[in-house]
Amino acid sequence: MFHPHSFRIGDHVKINRDLSNDEGTFDAGHEFEIIDLYVRHEAPLYDLRDAQLHLLGGVSYDDISY
Repeated sequence: MFHPHSFRIGDHVKINRDLSNDEGTFDAGHEFEIIDLYVRHEAPLYDLRDAQLHLLGGVSYDDISY
């Protein structure tokens, strides 16, 4: 299987470590879809949504994988 070196909107990814937001904590391995991509301080950040429509914003490239 081929994995590009960057992610795009619509890609399905998993988080590599536990991450939290105001709703709670998502365990490492939780699956999301990328819904937005932006750059802050020259670093790509991703907004994610899971199957239950929970949102997780500002996720670093290093924190996600296929």
